[in-house]
Amino acid sequence: MVTIRRPPSDGSPHAKQVGKTASLRNLAIGRVKLLGAMSIAPTNGAIRDLPERAAWILGITDSPHPSGT
Repeated sequence: MVTIRRPPSDGSPHAKQVGKTASLRNLAIGRVKLLGAMSIAPTNGAIRDLPERAAWILGITDSPHPSGT
């Protein structure tokens, strides 16, 4: 279960940054789960050790798409 921390509602720039960071984290966790990860912590460790895995998970590659686009 993923615990979502809500940003402070005081409207400060820090509160907005916390909200953006949480949103990106939740999107990344969702993507990793869609790819079949059963546990997030070991997966995060593997991504930390080999950052090129993160690019693959997010669909970012430096090779052209087979269709040419």
